[in-house]
Amino acid sequence: LVDQRTDIWSFGVVLYEMLTGQLPFRGVYEQAIMYAIVNEEPEPLSRHRAEVATGLQHIIGKALDKDPATRYQHIDDLLADLKSPTEARASSSANKIKPNLLQRRRTFLYGSIAAFLILLIAGGLYFFSKRSKTFETIAVLPLANLSGDPQQEYFADGMTEAVITELAKVKALRVISRTSVMQFKNTTKSLPEIAQQLNVDAIVEGSVVRSGDLVRITAQLIEAKTDQHLWANTYERDLREVLTLQRQVALAITHEIQIKLTPQEQARLGDARPVNLEAYELYLLGLKYRDMDTFGTKPQAVHYLERSIAIDPNFAPAYASLVMPYFLSGIDNPEKTENKARQIAAKALQLDEMNAEAHTALGLIREIYDWDWAGAEEEFKRAIELNANSKDAHYEYALFLCRMGKADEGLIEIKRARELDPLSETVNAVAVWVYCFNRQHDQAIEQGQKALKLNPKSAIILEKLAEAYLRQGFYKEALAVYETDLVDLNRFQLGFLGCAYALSGMRDKALKILGELQAQQQRGDYSKEIIALIYIGLGEKNEALTLLENACNEHSIFLIHFMLDPLFDPLRAEPRFQALLKKMRLEK
Repeated sequence: LVDQRTDIWSFGVVLYEMLTGQLPFRGVYEQAIMYAIVNEEPEPLSRHRAEVATGLQHIIGKALDKDPATRYQHIDDLLADLKSPTEARASSSANKIKPNLLQRRRTFLYGSIAAFLILLIAGGLYFFSKRSKTFETIAVLPLANLSGDPQQEYFADGMTEAVITELAKVKALRVISRTSVMQFKNTTKSLPEIAQQLNVDAIVEGSVVRSGDLVRITAQLIEAKTDQHLWANTYERDLREVLTLQRQVALAITHEIQIKLTPQEQARLGDARPVNLEAYELYLLGLKYRDMDTFGTKPQAVHYLERSIAIDPNFAPAYASLVMPYFLSGIDNPEKTENKARQIAAKALQLDEMNAEAHTALGLIREIYDWDWAGAEEEFKRAIELNANSKDAHYEYALFLCRMGKADEGLIEIKRARELDPLSETVNAVAVWVYCFNRQHDQAIEQGQKALKLNPKSAIILEKLAEAYLRQGFYKEALAVYETDLVDLNRFQLGFLGCAYALSGMRDKALKILGELQAQQQRGDYSKEIIALIYIGLGEKNEALTLLENACNEHSIFLIHFMLDPLFDPLRAEPRFQALLKKMRLEK
């Protein structure tokens, strides 16, 4: 537990470093330091300073004991022992008639140190409290897997995400999302370099060891600018209590960075119910595939998460994590997934109404499936209210605002999403799209080019940059991206390429792509909006409007994505297009 014994351990670290000039636990890299804290004893203090009194060495050793039960239980106990060596030295010195000068200086030095610490503690100011600092931004780097089994990497990654999720519940903190921090797994970059990229004040790193049904997390807090280690501790629980363990670590971190929690936040970081071990294992595997930034892994995520809730039907985190991959895995066949996605979201909120992830998913369902704009906005706002650190909530709300014609507000939300997940390909790519919808095309292109420097081969960034070129009328640049940089174009990319050909006067090439997409449509693929885009480029408005009307009658889940796109401006004054906007309740 996080109690006074935790502070006493930190105090022991400070005492050791003050007397020797070295930390008690060392390593050539951070994971080695973590390993030393968990598994090794500090070098005897006498090896560095033989003249330090045996009593003082014993005090520091007891303060650093790994077992909280055998460590000092209260600061008063340590205070009493600190007094004893001081008094003993004073008595010993009085009995000597002519102590030499060196002995007098040493006696004075260590007596003064002990006396100073006694006064400091007695006055209620622990020496280590001077090292405590308040931070507003923090990143939890991937916890090292010290189990010795590479197959347990998913478990360590799951623990990392869980600590991030628990910290993210604290509104006063800005917590960097998983996508960005996982890019530093096994990195050789220094902590100040990482902190600069993520724009954070503090970094938490550590390790996970799983042994049988026990799990141990070691964490340490580091000031980003100075690379100064401010605090470290180890937490161990039965695996069935892993949710409580994760909250315990998050709570300790907020304590060390002096964040004042609201009563609601304290309650949310309290003890959680025990988990079913098999269900939890499957849940972590589901997260592994859910968090891969590709549509192809979503069915695997659904597979493991559904197995998890089959074993434990009341496991709220599994339900909340299942909604989005279920929604995305059925994106090409929404009739099969719509009702199930609703049921999962409803169950997730029934089990935990305060789950921001579930509210975000429900907002997406109400927006895409129902065209219930007021209901969708209510859910997105509720998600952000519950978790201001939810990158997904800010990201989806930004998209929603753009689709509602409020792209200026969407820029605020996507900026927040980028602050929380600065290295995310998806977030940086969507920022390009948001600038386009706000008709800031130069900024959109600039954002796309910057994002591409971070991820030069990112398909989604290349795609959004090409679209930005197209909307700005830079057809040559757009074609270069589609024809050279992107490979295996999907139907959306093909549609934009066809539009680019049409707008740049390459009618034959545009018609060829139009034929390919019409063939896909006959096979049942949802391509009407994309085909309409090519017709707009060709100047054939009636054909484009007919397709959009059909898409509206079929309640196409993609239609909302295009209605306010600047590329549809040639249709905007048409009465048939205005009728479509009114039917979708987008006329304002």
